Amino acid sequence: MGGTREKIRASSAAKFDTFVEKQLSALQLQSLQGCEVSQQGYDGSPHYYYYDYKMRQSTYLEALPAPMPRPNFPLPSWKGKVVSMAMDPCNCKYLLTKIEEGNPVYVELILSEVKDSLYMLMTDPIGNDLIKKIFEARRSITWQQMDFVVYLIISNDQKLKDVCMDNHGTWVMQVMLENITSPFMKVVVVYTIKRITAALMKNFNGSHVIVQCVKLFPPELQKIIMEEVARNCIDIATDKVGCSVIQKCFDYSARTAIHLLVFKIIINSMLLAESPYGNYVVQYVIKMEFPLPNEIIIQVLRGNFVRLSMNKFSSNVVEDLLRYSNQSGVDVIVEEIIKSPNILNVLQNPYGNFVAQRALEYTQGHLHRKLSQLIRSYHTELHSHPYGKNVLIRAMANI
Repeated sequence: MGGTREKIRASSAAKFDTFVEKQLSALQLQSLQGCEVSQQGYDGSPHYYYYDYKMRQSTYLEALPAPMPRPNFPLPSWKGKVVSMAMDPCNCKYLLTKIEEGNPVYVELILSEVKDSLYMLMTDPIGNDLIKKIFEARRSITWQQMDFVVYLIISNDQKLKDVCMDNHGTWVMQVMLENITSPFMKVVVVYTIKRITAALMKNFNGSHVIVQCVKLFPPELQKIIMEEVARNCIDIATDKVGCSVIQKCFDYSARTAIHLLVFKIIINSMLLAESPYGNYVVQYVIKMEFPLPNEIIIQVLRGNFVRLSMNKFSSNVVEDLLRYSNQSGVDVIVEEIIKSPNILNVLQNPYGNFVAQRALEYTQGHLHRKLSQLIRSYHTELHSHPYGKNVLIRAMANI
């Protein structure tokens, strides 16, 4: 009996190693066999988590009892029909019940029949419920079975992307991410999703998968996703969906995970500020109130504040710089506008007048008095102008 048990353990371990190595190769991750693992924890690569996964597998195999003969269950009448049943409302509920009951024979039968139709079921209006149940039924599905299903789902980049962008598939993916417990599996999933991150960030359904990764995974894995966003910063930030998703990712990311993305936004702030969507991303970074980033943005935009103040989109960026920058930064912006021969155009502009009002609000001392006096000197041009009069009223109120 003891010899049989050892053979089972050795065979299971060998199959596990072969399977993982094959999947890692398919995912374009380097082979982890024989790698030195940092004893300090996560070292920036999947090595540490792979070690953790191997230890978990080893513990499972050690506890594996000698095989017991299974009860002689009759084959169910629905054998060979699981996929078609999963797409029928009544029959799908029946399968969900079977998974909840947790009979290992029936669970294995269901998994064996759906494994080659996962993508189709994940995007089916009814069938997606069965795949979600597989991930949610932790008492019925072993972690080995769940990890196997995850591997199958992430094994094809194009199909994975299509699933993430699907109305139903995106929800299945979010449930899958919620129920992955192995740190190593999280690494493998993140390295896979990294390759389709740019496309998902610009898709309404796909973006929910990215946000879910950022919400659920630790900072070192958030960083992998966010650095891929940074590498595609302009493309994503100037997209209608992408600009919103970047802001959501900022909300859930650790500060250490977003350094590169913040840097990319700063150095591209001139282009982004004038974009209908990119300006929102620049505003978000400004409102984070990192002193140094705001100072650098001002230096990047310096020499263009008059033009930017009269642009529908970038004027919002200039206003926020006046609101959230330190006094020396405010002075740089206002001095440039005051010295421009086009100052009157700014005061009479549909967007520039708001910048001028913010300048009056946030300047201090001598510069504030100088700006107020300059605006009042254009009384004739401003008092009856539809936009200019608002600036004049505020300047007069500060006498």
